[in-house]
Formats: sequence, structure tokens, C-alpha cells
Amino acid sequence: MTQHIVTHSLNEPVMLPLWLKYHGRFAPKAKLHVIFTEAFPGELQMLQAQFPDVVFYPWAGPSWGCDVSMTGAVIDYVSKMYSQGAKVVIHLDADEFLIPVDPNKTLGDWMDEFEPSGRRHVRPQGYQVFHNVGVEGAMFTQSDDVLHDRNVCYSSVTYSKPCVTAEPTIWNSGFHRRMSARNRGKIHDDIDPTLNLIHLATIDIEYLWAKQLSHHAADSKYNPAWKYAPGVPKEDWITFCKTCVQPWNKAHGCYANMRNGGIIKVPDYWRGKILR
Repeated sequence: MTQHIVTHSLNEPVMLPLWLKYHGRFAPKAKLHVIFTEAFPGELQMLQAQFPDVVFYPWAGPSWGCDVSMTGAVIDYVSKMYSQGAKVVIHLDADEFLIPVDPNKTLGDWMDEFEPSGRRHVRPQGYQVFHNVGVEGAMFTQSDDVLHDRNVCYSSVTYSKPCVTAEPTIWNSGFHRRMSARNRGKIHDDIDPTLNLIHLATIDIEYLWAKQLSHHAADSKYNPAWKYAPGVPKEDWITFCKTCVQPWNKAHGCYANMRNGGIIKVPDYWRGKILR
């Protein structure tokens, strides 16, 4: 098998199954891998029973992508895959999904075209989807489509990550840029307009809040000096989301805006694909 898609996960009961179902359905030739930290006894066994074709690689450490130990673990894991014959390796967070812009192409189609193309890295156009709190309901109240009742997203340089590779790759912490060597200079990659990276961390305020609580508690276990515990207050997250969906408040608090973000309506070609 020459095509692989990798993520890392700690306590992602909502997003990880969505991620595995979407990428398994739309990139069927690719092997899926999860660098996995178990949040409770039996979680790994349960997921292995539900997704028997997925490779789960146990990881006892912080799952936060900006933690340098997690970044190093992913870099080493991807490098090992290339030494074993991989031709294309994609790395994404468990709340990130790749969707081609051409509605007639699946991610698998796109990967089949990329593999013999000679390109070494691709940086898709990133978008962050927001919950319009007070206007839109909770996820899955009307449909199994995670984007059914979501309408607001921002184009984001932050989430335009160089996630598609055809060779061993060194990323900075957070995987937002490639590096010329570990802890050395960043490499600028042009954005490929044919592929979108959809970031769903802020798609639902209740999901976001629950994730913050669980992740801060779990990561504090591996790093007792974790300075952000116990996390951002829920009211601040609500204010954050409300601010971000107001295009006239771009200067107030939204990092997606402040990094060349532009508000757009969620495209129709994203809908009906990321399903529960």
C-alpha cells in the first residue's frame, strides 16, 4: 500500500469516528493510521472493533499538536512509513478533513493524481468552520451531516497546512509549516487551490467546551506544568465564536481573521460528506 493518512488522537469520541469514516469512504486505497492515546480503559479495544482496518499506534504522551513531543512522534512515524515504501502520506489533526474543490472528485481521486505528479508537498486552502451560537442549533439535531446547519467559515492561513507529502517531512509544532530542519527555518509553500482543509474545532460550542475540559485534564497528566489548565472559560468561547461570525468585528479577538481570514458561506460541495 503506497497511500497513507495519519492523525493523532486523545479523547475524540465525536471527531475521530467522523474522521475515520470520511477518509475511509473517500480515500479507500489509503491506509488510515491513528497515533493514539487512550483516554479510558477499553477505549482502544472499542475503536479497533469498530474500525478493524485502521492502524492504531499507542502513544503515552500529550496529544496536543503544538506539543513538541507529539510533533516529533508524528515526524518519526511518517519518516518510518516512507522507509517502508510509502509514496504519499497525509497528516491531519482528528478535526481536520480534506475535500477536493472539484465536486466530481473524491479525495482518493485527488491522491491518485498527486502520487505520480512529481510534486513533493501540497498545502491546501484552509478553512475554519464556526458555530453561529444562538442562530444555529447543536450538531446532528437535524441531520447526520456535521455541516447540515453550519453556514459560516473563514479562509485561514493558519489552517492552510502543508499536510500532503511525498517524502519525509519536518513540521513545526502544530504542523502549520514545514521546516528545513528541526527547530530551524520555516519553508513557505504556495497554497494549492484544488484542495480544501476543513478545520472543525469550533463547529459546535458544546463540543468545543467538552473537548477543552477533557484535553486539558488529560494533557495535564502528562505535563503537570501545563500552564493553560483548566482551559478557557465557556463564556469566552461563546464570545469568541460570536465575534468570529461577525464580519464587521474582524479586529476583535479572532486569530483566523487576523491572519488574512475572509468570511464566506460554507460551500455546497462540502455538504453531505462528513457524516455521523
